Amino acid sequence: TSTSFGSDGRADGEAGDGISVGVIVAKGPAGFYELRAEARILKGGTYVTTALIEVQPKSDLLIKDSIVVSPRKAKVGEPVTLTVTAMNDGSPEIEDLALEFYVDMVKVSEQQINLQPGESRRITTKWVPHRAGRYVLQLTLMSDTEPYWSDFKNNTRRAIIDVR
Repeated sequence: TSTSFGSDGRADGEAGDGISVGVIVAKGPAGFYELRAEARILKGGTYVTTALIEVQPKSDLLIKDSIVVSPRKAKVGEPVTLTVTAMNDGSPEIEDLALEFYVDMVKVSEQQINLQPGESRRITTKWVPHRAGRYVLQLTLMSDTEPYWSDFKNNTRRAIIDVR
């Protein structure tokens, strides 16, 4: 997309003076595209340049909310349910997505799920504490296919729980 600006500063595409700015809004599909820019030189002639750009698909896995812990007043030997909402806020399907569960930074379980583009799903896991004390519980979404440019900070949620 290019827009020309007239001497009055308006971006109406009618200036005809060869001064323009451009914006590319990539809405897909993902892939490589050739970009061509052309400008008229004031003394006559034309300047042309090309470049190859890559459009990456939007891709972000996230846990949308805090961990819901039930019951909040946990007891030794009784099951505790942890629930979160996982979301694929991107365009590719994510297969073999792992929801990893950690207690005091030690991995205790993992669930595999698939998420379609834009899909949100409530996921529940259970844990039975075997001793009293304070615990840091963590749920993390992990995928081998989530690209490096994704926001990984929103893949993890933590909750602190006291067990009697």
